[in-house]
Amino acid sequence: MGALPELRDRLTEDRIRRAWPSVVGADVARHAQPRRLVNGSLEVVVDNSPWLSELTLRSSELAAAVAARFGAVRSLKLVLGPLEPVSGAPAGTP
Repeated sequence: MGALPELRDRLTEDRIRRAWPSVVGADVARHAQPRRLVNGSLEVVVDNSPWLSELTLRSSELAAAVAARFGAVRSLKLVLGPLEPVSGAPAGTP
């Protein structure tokens, strides 16, 4: 039964990824992506320092928007890093 919470988090992660632009807006979605959900904390990777600063200032607003749509999310953890290619876009295209 220990695998059920992990499975539930994985399913929620997938739903969050698909809804991300509509939850946080297109501008934020271009610079930040949800990475993983662990024990109610959603890790969000941000592609550059200025956006990390901006989203850190807006983290309570973003957390509230995500939590309103996905009750499993209780907090956000913002980290700097590369974004994954968007689904449907061929990898390595110039």
